[in-house]
Amino acid sequence: MHEALSEIRHEHSQMAELLAILEREMLKLKEGANADFFLIDELVDFFESFPESVHHHKEDIIYEALAPKLVAAAYALPDLEAEHAELEKLANDAADCIRAVENNEEVSRETLFQTVKAYIDRTRKHMQAEESRFLPAADKHLTDEEWSEIDAQIDAVKSDVQTQSAIDRLKVFHDQLLGMV
Repeated sequence: MHEALSEIRHEHSQMAELLAILEREMLKLKEGANADFFLIDELVDFFESFPESVHHHKEDIIYEALAPKLVAAAYALPDLEAEHAELEKLANDAADCIRAVENNEEVSRETLFQTVKAYIDRTRKHMQAEESRFLPAADKHLTDEEWSEIDAQIDAVKSDVQTQSAIDRLKVFHDQLLGMV
């Protein structure tokens, strides 16, 4: 498997596990049980920053190489740019809701739950579509030479200090949280 595909799939797996933890804590909160609000805040903060600052850039690089080939083959792919923008908005909405609670603003449990749940559900649907359609299409239609160029572009993105810090944060955050479960 190509390095870029492997990285994206690994990140999807890690993010899916983090989404499950976030969902579990949100269900506790909705039911009035003792939810870990600090953990919810940390997870929402992570999802507000990591996908847009790191993960989606990798997918966009692949999409740019793949899209012209699929247009010629009349193969319809989801509009990743629009989906990424939608996910960014939903993550920002969730973070705004969390910040409102932290600032002692009036936010019902139901509003908080529904806002975060909308992000969780849409992110899962998005990753599933990428895993079932986008990534297999990329694997099938891109040449080894194109993958080498994609890997070089992604390596350049990862060489940025802030990007590497975000990648490290995912790994540490993921490993710490799964150690707690």
